[in-house]
Amino acid sequence: MTYILAHFLVPVILVSLYAYFKHKKISPKLLFWAGLSGLVPDIDTIGYIVNVGIVHRGFIHTPLLGLVFLIPGIILWKARADKIYKPQWRGAVGLVLILLASGIFIHLLLDSFFITNFQTDAIMVFYPLSEARFGIQALTASSELFVGLIIEAAVLVIWLIQFIVLRRKNDYSTEFS
Repeated sequence: MTYILAHFLVPVILVSLYAYFKHKKISPKLLFWAGLSGLVPDIDTIGYIVNVGIVHRGFIHTPLLGLVFLIPGIILWKARADKIYKPQWRGAVGLVLILLASGIFIHLLLDSFFITNFQTDAIMVFYPLSEARFGIQALTASSELFVGLIIEAAVLVIWLIQFIVLRRKNDYSTEFS
């Protein structure tokens, strides 16, 4: 079971590492979008809490949601290089949509590890073709909180190490993309 901090920081860490190893400058706005994208699938928790008929770990916790953002993101990202149609917003919106899809996929991957109840916590990978659930049931209900907090602490330490050690001067740009 991973909690909100890990869902936010793992995409931030991965985007930061990608930028570092590709020798790219990264905008703090993009890091923020990457972190928020890791929280998107848990928006169904609000509907679950207020009892409006939305099931937690239902449609919103499927790769289909990621594809809904990834496909238009790739189209807009590719269109930014088009010589005929070249509005500036296409590349930025495409990049944000790709980041959003990546965060959703990372969230689903994190949610598929260390689940306690296979019937309710596992992810429907092939939805809507199949409602079969996939995940690794490695925890008991009594160990869930303890292990979740250890995962959160480990992710925070990894992020701090990555931020301090791998950070080069001028790695963060003031531009959006």
